[in-house]
Amino acid sequence: MKYNYLKIAEIIKEKRLESGMSQRQLASLVGIGHTEITRIENGMRTNYNMVLLIKICNELDIDFVQLLQTAGYLDNNSLKNYKVKAQCKKEDLFLVKAYSPKEAYKNVYEFIKKNKIFGDYNDELIQFNVCETEENLSDELDISELFEDENEEYDGIFCIKGD
Repeated sequence: MKYNYLKIAEIIKEKRLESGMSQRQLASLVGIGHTEITRIENGMRTNYNMVLLIKICNELDIDFVQLLQTAGYLDNNSLKNYKVKAQCKKEDLFLVKAYSPKEAYKNVYEFIKKNKIFGDYNDELIQFNVCETEENLSDELDISELFEDENEEYDGIFCIKGD
């Protein structure tokens, strides 16, 4: 995908207008001249000073990462949500964000090993099943609605207790 600096300009202008802020007010808040804001909003800037862009995003309540994804600067489909079932005498279910099923498996495996989830075990006895899920794993997620079991979160891995 080609980088779309015009999309960045459009989003910034739209959010500024929604907030009722003038170009001069925004410029003053981020420490630049209003003509620079005009250049940005008119798409005359094809290369951005990232610090300035972050300041603008903060003032306009724009998600910086989402802005870059929308404009094609970041791959917005790379981080996915996975459910990982691990079984060894008992079964535990984990929810994790990862870039691939292999990474999800690895993260859960290391988590199990580090926290001795299955106590002393032989690695070959653990069976894993990894599948992608559409469930949102944000902090606002109430996992209890999805599963009946007790849940805890560790290092971005949601541990859904099994047996």
